[in-house]
Amino acid sequence: MFKKKKPIKIEFVSRIKGVAEMFPILEASQYKRKWVDAAMADYKENRQEMQKQTHVVRCPGIFSLLKRGYIITSWFDVAITTKKGEEGFSWRAPMEADHEGMYETTPIDAQFDNLAKWIPKREGQISTLVKINSPLNVIAPKGVKLLMLPVPYPDQFDFDCSMGILDPAESIELNVQLNWHKEDGEVIIKAGTPLAHLIPLYDSEREVEIINRDATEKELEFIKKVNNINAFTFSPSIHKFRHRMKNMYANYFLD
Repeated sequence: MFKKKKPIKIEFVSRIKGVAEMFPILEASQYKRKWVDAAMADYKENRQEMQKQTHVVRCPGIFSLLKRGYIITSWFDVAITTKKGEEGFSWRAPMEADHEGMYETTPIDAQFDNLAKWIPKREGQISTLVKINSPLNVIAPKGVKLLMLPVPYPDQFDFDCSMGILDPAESIELNVQLNWHKEDGEVIIKAGTPLAHLIPLYDSEREVEIINRDATEKELEFIKKVNNINAFTFSPSIHKFRHRMKNMYANYFLD
């Protein structure tokens, strides 16, 4: 008799207490789209007529994607304002920047030329990337990476997530870079709004279990060390210390 393998455990830990409980990483299937509800209602109403016709509800590729992986949501309300012809954007949030020492860094950053100018853009997209700095960090077993994608088939199109692969052994931050498609006006992103789609990449047949919780003292210690290392160098990133970072991560979190 074969012994069932233990699920792969991916942990999302928050540096700010309460975020993991109120705005956790979601199973992708938990994100309910208005257009899906409308399509399902249409299909049920016209089921007899649809027997010999195609319908989006019958597309396994779309609905398999909507159920696969996880969704990162906004952890606070924020209003982003752009003005056509002007570079960048302005933003405002309901809490003050010094609210009970909550922010280790600003919750919103603008990514300008060093990064943004090299990334291809759609017509009507502003030149600056909107970076959402999340208090969530990810801890995963050796060999597990996360593919970060735009939220598939969303209900809104004012923004979408830049794509990439996150290797927790190199960086455990779960920040989101948003391509901004509204050149003029204000967009309010409410807390809980889907921002990005995460799909685990791993060579295994095991199931994946995710956990949302506050960071432990040990995890906060690791995060602080990473922040310190960033402060030690003029380099804009810690990629030059990649191998040392991998070793440090392994010593903290991997068997």
